[in-house]
Amino acid sequence: MALSPAGKTVLTGSSDKTARLWRADNGAPIGSPLQHQGIVSAVAFSPDGKTVLTGSFDKTARLWRADSGAPIGSPLQHQSIVSAVAFSPDGKTVLTGSDDHMARLWRVDSGAPIGSPLQHQNLVYVVAFSPEGQTVVPHRGQWI
Repeated sequence: MALSPAGKTVLTGSSDKTARLWRADNGAPIGSPLQHQGIVSAVAFSPDGKTVLTGSFDKTARLWRADSGAPIGSPLQHQSIVSAVAFSPDGKTVLTGSDDHMARLWRVDSGAPIGSPLQHQNLVYVVAFSPEGQTVVPHRGQWI
């Protein structure tokens, strides 16, 4: 789950293959579910709260408009489960991590990949940007 920057909206991912937006003050659903073809395993809000990002067992990440739930562009493809997602601090780039042992950078405005995939020695469960947005960290997370 993720909380919007303004703290008014919650985004959840589910084993029912959807992500949903909810009002934080009363738990009421906002709009229709954001549909994937597999379990939704990772979610994030853009820094301005206008865009959401979901990662799924269907081997894709997707960008969506937070106000309408409309998909933005084509799915961002991996070769295995997308288990981690993050926005850059300026909201122009996203980082996805996957069980395919790779993290990938993508342009938000076009969905185009940025550079080559970042290879890792294991599954990538956690991804993050540094506060200035110039460094990314894909990490093999430990399930506790």
